[in-house]
Amino acid sequence: MPARFDSSPFIVPAGFDPRWSLLGRVLRHRTGDRLRAEALHIALTTGGALVWLMGVYAADALTAGLGAAPLVVWGVLGASGVLLVLGSLVGVRPRAVVTCGPAAVHVERGRERLRLAYAALEHVETVEAGVYHRHYRRYATTRPFLNGPGGPVLLLRAQATNRHTQTTTGLVVALGLPDAQREALRRRLEARRERREPPALGALEASRA
Repeated sequence: MPARFDSSPFIVPAGFDPRWSLLGRVLRHRTGDRLRAEALHIALTTGGALVWLMGVYAADALTAGLGAAPLVVWGVLGASGVLLVLGSLVGVRPRAVVTCGPAAVHVERGRERLRLAYAALEHVETVEAGVYHRHYRRYATTRPFLNGPGGPVLLLRAQATNRHTQTTTGLVVALGLPDAQREALRRRLEARRERREPPALGALEASRA
């Protein structure tokens, strides 16, 4: 039976994002760690750019020595430069769709799915972009669904405890919604939190592409 939603979906728009380039997506898939993939992406892109610049300098030196560098050298440099840009810098972040169901809020972005039960919500707040990037972005448990680096961010903090093992799972969901949608979703989630039961471990469900 299809899920029933309490309202129209809230949309985090798609946008340009180098982290969603071919290289960025491969690293995220291989490492399974958002922060590590971002660090590797920066290191590999920077290294590739330096190697390309060294090739340009070598071609210039060859030009000075022979009067003209072979066309194949410039062809290889041009093609490699285009591949570097297309493979590591050009990427489009898919839009994220946030929907409120009877018992949980759902977030979908491409093949990525996240379900957060209202019972697991501990705190809902809006923070400025600078606060998010200085603190919450660095947490390994943060799941970002943002629309670029600027603008306020809606944070959903959740905590689920297994009553048998007493183990706790924490999660911070960051949503970069437009102003009107952000405030509407915050009010809706705060209203849902007014009457809640103690969360169970199954209240948090997430999958990654």
